[in-house]
Amino acid sequence: MSPEDYAENLERLAAEARARDVGLAVLTPCHRQRLRGTPAPWDRYAQAMRAFATTHSLPYVDACEVMRESGLTPDELFLDALHPTAEANRRYAEALSSALVQAGWPEARLLP
Repeated sequence: MSPEDYAENLERLAAEARARDVGLAVLTPCHRQRLRGTPAPWDRYAQAMRAFATTHSLPYVDACEVMRESGLTPDELFLDALHPTAEANRRYAEALSSALVQAGWPEARLLP
């Protein structure tokens, strides 16, 4: 799927969420290559996610920022090139929880 089609799918997701009165938050995933700052073809998908969150004023967490701030090594953060360890997932959850609270959730519905 092209990044443009992906962005269109995100907009369809927003429309469906609005129709069902469901709030959204966005977590951009991380992987070893992105953590190192090495350009990758899928970076455009992360950019689309960030733009989507910004456009719709949704809580946004960049998992690579969370991992960089952790001070942990890539081996402590990833089981392989892509999949996070339990510790990385714990940190993702904390960051997402914090973003939700900062956005006023649960009182704020976080509708796109």
